[in-house]
Amino acid sequence: HTVALRATDINNLTSTSNTINFMIDSGVPIITISDPVSGAYENADFTISGIASDVVGIETVEIRIGDTGDYQTVSSFDVGMYEFTGGTNVWQWSHQITVPTDGSDDGTNQYRVRAVDTSGKTSSENLQVFIDSEDPIVTFLGIVSGETVNGDLLLQGTTQNVTPIELLTLDVGDGAQTYTLDADTNEFDQDGNGNDSTVFRWYKTIDTTALIDGSTNVAMTAIDAAGNSGSAVLTLAVDQSPDTPQILFDNVDETGAATENAFFGSASVIGRFVDAD
Repeated sequence: HTVALRATDINNLTSTSNTINFMIDSGVPIITISDPVSGAYENADFTISGIASDVVGIETVEIRIGDTGDYQTVSSFDVGMYEFTGGTNVWQWSHQITVPTDGSDDGTNQYRVRAVDTSGKTSSENLQVFIDSEDPIVTFLGIVSGETVNGDLLLQGTTQNVTPIELLTLDVGDGAQTYTLDADTNEFDQDGNGNDSTVFRWYKTIDTTALIDGSTNVAMTAIDAAGNSGSAVLTLAVDQSPDTPQILFDNVDETGAATENAFFGSASVIGRFVDAD
């Protein structure tokens, strides 16, 4: 807009001022958070970033950590650096969030970002981030290290974690067999077990006949939504021969002639059963 002033005295003499340019700013600035999305999971230091725009100009961008407290200027915002797009001035901003390694900030965290334009008007945007710095706890159930196994083997267990488990991988024989468990086929419960949303059950049947007899490591690794990783390892003894019990005789010769196994009167056949399992 422009304005000019004209003055007329009693003698009808006039004087006109120079034309003055001015702008009317009746709208509030626009603040946008680009990354991360609200509801995201984080496990370490992360950056909140976005843009602020206004037809006149942005004075500053501020952030408040938590539901209450004071605003502070974001860590990266240069008032002199902006883009002019479609009649609007656009500034980029970002702020580094430090996540304590002791887990003291674990849980839901609230952030509020506010833009202040050169006219003093403000607008704000909220962000919620769930911080999880703890690794998942993986446990095998119904089997312990040192057991002898063969044939098809059902492995099962639990993974305990405060955030959802996104990936479960099973490594058998140090890379001889690898499996990715599938929630769609009920190999693990992605929503938690029963009323406890922090305990996730998993199941997987493996074929041990493809493994070499002897000591074999079995490792289950869980990765949660925040990117944390936890594992559990079993060392099992694979023995495919024999898979069935053996009947052994102690006082008779199985391959000998009948005369070599002659009994006179009452007698007992002595032997034993042997099973590698």
